[in-house]
Amino acid sequence: MTLVIPSGLTALPGDLRNPAGGQGIPPPLVLFASGLNTGSSIMAEAILRHAAQGRVHAASAGETAYPDVVHPMALECLCAHQVPTAGLRSKGWGEFFGLSKPPVRFLITFGEVYASKAGWSPNTLIANWNTPDPAALVGQEIDIRSAFEETYRKLHGRIQQFLALDWERMEGQSLVEALADIGER
Repeated sequence: MTLVIPSGLTALPGDLRNPAGGQGIPPPLVLFASGLNTGSSIMAEAILRHAAQGRVHAASAGETAYPDVVHPMALECLCAHQVPTAGLRSKGWGEFFGLSKPPVRFLITFGEVYASKAGWSPNTLIANWNTPDPAALVGQEIDIRSAFEETYRKLHGRIQQFLALDWERMEGQSLVEALADIGER
């Protein structure tokens, strides 16, 4: 499991329970990154966006992006769980990297991806929640649908744990440990 915390970081700026992020500060950006941005990372973006209700900004990206392509079974699975899918599209992580881009507060990868090794801001916390991408499966439709459902259950549980963290009390190292623990479940 890869987890990186900048040296000297002791607390998160802003409050994840406050939709405005506190005193005009925008909510923190959580970026989910995977090899392909057509399945699991897209699902995580939608689940977090729905569950967080504005407390964080959720996005997803991949090493390779197929513009505007989202696996149809990912969309079906999200809709079956009443998670809105409007605006979901495949994106490359380069859309979120660079000086003119909004700061990524949390980069959560779903496997070994190059994005985790890029020179993100020192305030970006990086964690790996190893999650196989059901969009990469080949086989019978019933098995692929089952894999999407299992991915949904795993991501939903992890995201609920992420949102339940006690942001007011958590400091750098305890936050790192909590993120690592969530990724191991």
